[in-house]
Amino acid sequence: MKLKRNGTIENVKIVLKNKRQTTEIITKEDREEMLIPELGAEIQDVSATELSELGLNSGIKVAKLKEGKLKAANVQEGFIITHVDKRPVSDSEELKSLFSKMDGGVLIEGVYPDGEKAYYGIGF
Repeated sequence: MKLKRNGTIENVKIVLKNKRQTTEIITKEDREEMLIPELGAEIQDVSATELSELGLNSGIKVAKLKEGKLKAANVQEGFIITHVDKRPVSDSEELKSLFSKMDGGVLIEGVYPDGEKAYYGIGF
């Protein structure tokens, strides 16, 4: 790459890296596989009983948080994600599919086991 700095042109060698910090090209399939780890969450299905008790039709539970986008947004373990950008979510594959199409800010809606509704914005 050529840079002009203080009137002088310099040649600088650069290396472009992907989110995995490698120089490999990331395909759409690779991106889908990375999304849940990128969120920093282990996701699990919500029982029919719990959905019924909370008056929900669908959702997936944040079972365990690690470092990632959800923890940075102050999401707590036990949070049930019901919608991503106003689209309902019923399982992890659907979540991956929705996030694979996202770019920029994303609204996550859901409810905690005590019935408290919550909304979080995260960026991609």
